[in-house]
Amino acid sequence: IELYQDAFYLTLGSKFEHNDYTGFELQPSARFAWLIGQDHTLWGAVSRAVRTPNRFSDDTTLRIAAQMVPVPGFTEVKGDRSFESEELITYELGYRVRPYDRISLDATVFYNDYDNVTLSQLGTASFVNDPIFGTYLSVPIRATNSNEARSFGFELTSNIDLSKQWQVTGSYSYLNLDFKQPFAVAFSTANRHPKHQFNVRSTYKFPWNIEMTNALYYTDELKGINIDDHYRFDTRVAWEPMENLELSIVGQNLLDPQHQEFSGFLFQNASEVGRTVYGKLTYRF
Repeated sequence: IELYQDAFYLTLGSKFEHNDYTGFELQPSARFAWLIGQDHTLWGAVSRAVRTPNRFSDDTTLRIAAQMVPVPGFTEVKGDRSFESEELITYELGYRVRPYDRISLDATVFYNDYDNVTLSQLGTASFVNDPIFGTYLSVPIRATNSNEARSFGFELTSNIDLSKQWQVTGSYSYLNLDFKQPFAVAFSTANRHPKHQFNVRSTYKFPWNIEMTNALYYTDELKGINIDDHYRFDTRVAWEPMENLELSIVGQNLLDPQHQEFSGFLFQNASEVGRTVYGKLTYRF
């Protein structure tokens, strides 16, 4: 919708969805764009999104063996068919500017309001007589919609054309995420998100159709799963000996032999990301 000619625009939309767990879900959004000048744009948005339940949260029972005295027992993660969708209302405000022909900047701030967030809670232990497992002590863990969360942060992005052959881009993001109840019995997502991240990427076009791209990435520590902060450096050299044909060699994670980015889950060990070098041949037709 054009509210002011060639200057102010409003965009309204929505996603309509029906699922077997929570029924009908409405996810609307409203966005505006204000073209302040030829090289200046202010924009904003308010949106609603949901995360619907699945088979695991609905009716699955996961038994994890635990040695107890004087009888054997299981910790049982149980689904709940009354589980509702997790809800998000997000507010965004951004500003784009091109102060010079070869430089563009983009800044965004955001605030996210989460409701009905999953929280695993410990139930009352009881003895169960099962035809397969026999008599055992059951310690139930149930997922509920009793948690809330708030997050805010910002993102900065810049693109600089140092010359016709050399382009440099960079970005930085900050995220502060707080849960009303950060400590869950199991499957907690608190402190599993990096507060700080940035990357710098440089692309240079040499003579004879040779192009080289170098990229440096940084990810902050994940305190909730004991993952250290780490840097990552990737490089790529490509050559086009003829039209539609490209030969390239790529190196990834060149700073470390390997590093861990995520934790293990139940009986699965966490795998580490290793150093990789590979070649690639591309023909376009």
